[in-house]
Amino acid sequence: RRERDLGLPDFPETPVRLEQLMNEEEPNSQQVMRCIESDPKLVGRVWGRARSARFPSSPSSLDMAVSRIGLVEVWRLSLESALDAFDFRVGVYKDKAEVIRVHGALVAEVTSGLTGQRRGPSFLAGLLHDVGHLLLLQVASQTNPEVQTVREVSNAYHASISVLVAAAWQLDSEVIPAIAFHHDPNACHAGPRDLSRLVCLADIAVDGEMDRRAQRNSHFIEAMAQFTRSRVLASKAINQSAIAIERMEADGR
Repeated sequence: RRERDLGLPDFPETPVRLEQLMNEEEPNSQQVMRCIESDPKLVGRVWGRARSARFPSSPSSLDMAVSRIGLVEVWRLSLESALDAFDFRVGVYKDKAEVIRVHGALVAEVTSGLTGQRRGPSFLAGLLHDVGHLLLLQVASQTNPEVQTVREVSNAYHASISVLVAAAWQLDSEVIPAIAFHHDPNACHAGPRDLSRLVCLADIAVDGEMDRRAQRNSHFIEAMAQFTRSRVLASKAINQSAIAIERMEADGR
């Protein structure tokens, strides 16, 4: 398998199986639950999300927990395990990796909100747009180079490495160009609502909202203006980012 050639973890099987079941005209609830139950890490994630501050009380069963958060969110949680599969030694690189994971989940939620498709390539492209950072940090965690060297290499090459990871995992054909050009959708002449442009806007908006909350100087409005002329789309990205971060905090992430 190509992902092993790159030293990658396997892409998780659970979201692929869940996708197949959810795409059926009448999804079989027993098969869906068996699929969820077969993945202990996903079960833990579902329980954690269903017990979060968003809800007034804890569910009494896994069935209730799944019903409470919904199958789409279960599918999203199962996909997030793709980022958790990268191993890190305790230390600065493990901490940096957690920041990348959280950022990916936020950009995924905003991107899917911009497309109006809560499940599909838009969420996946947003989630994995910076997965190259994780692969580089994993190597750094094992070899312990200078932090400045890792930063420079990661800034220069993470998008290209993200594309290699997405290709090795044989992801949806829409995902790879969206990841490849998420820093500059103008370079591929992306349309006003093409996925690479939406991932770009979501990426900028999430960083901008984080900066605003931390009271850091940010020029994210000017940055967004480089990639969209639509005030409606820009405003939606900013609003979706605020909502996604508030929800993340309520979930205790």
